[in-house]
Amino acid sequence: MLTGSLPTDPPLPPGAFNPDLDDNWNEFILRALSKQPSRRFACAGAMMAALDTLERDWQARRDRACRLVFSETAPVSGRPPLPVRLRSTPFKCDPERASSKLGVDALWRPVDFVRNQFTTQGLEVVRDGATELVWQRSGSPYPMSWTEAPEHVARLNREGFGDRNGWRVPTASELMSLLKPTPHGADFCIEPVFDRRQTALWSSDRRSFAAAWYVNAEMGFVGWQDFSTEFYVRAVCSDS
Repeated sequence: MLTGSLPTDPPLPPGAFNPDLDDNWNEFILRALSKQPSRRFACAGAMMAALDTLERDWQARRDRACRLVFSETAPVSGRPPLPVRLRSTPFKCDPERASSKLGVDALWRPVDFVRNQFTTQGLEVVRDGATELVWQRSGSPYPMSWTEAPEHVARLNREGFGDRNGWRVPTASELMSLLKPTPHGADFCIEPVFDRRQTALWSSDRRSFAAAWYVNAEMGFVGWQDFSTEFYVRAVCSDS
């Protein structure tokens, strides 16, 4: 989670992958991964205490860095890029084909990331100029099963949510366009556009006759679960 990479053998220090991790993090991770029990933490309590210290130090360094971030952005010149066209029709895809069909790596993360152009439209919706999709800013008020998800978007359409209609459950490809690579440095200072409470989000894609694909917006990966599992739903519609 800290590096976006699986451990090597012998393990490399995590700072080799993530420049935000200093020598203290390197020592902690390498100690935890040691093959010799005598070199690892003596108990879970000792490991938790060390992790708490690292977290407090990291938060202090992040706050200092964020105070130094320049708030203005340089003007964008030239013509805007063409919109990224994403699959909007649901499909059924088993894990063996998911790597090519969904475009994910060995850790089920997107191989390519979309450079979003988010603009908020009122308090309810967010438009992405990069994909020409409009998203529900928050999502369903509570988790629900996959079979209940269509009723959530049907209610949005009945109510004319965001002064729009045509809301639907997004495909995994559309949800993946909201994911970002492992953040570094000033990326931690960017305020989130979407409600952070909705972390696991159902897609309209099925994995089998009893399971469907979902996206973890917090950890940045794609997975699947049985229809009865309760996740959130973030509706989407085309900008038309």
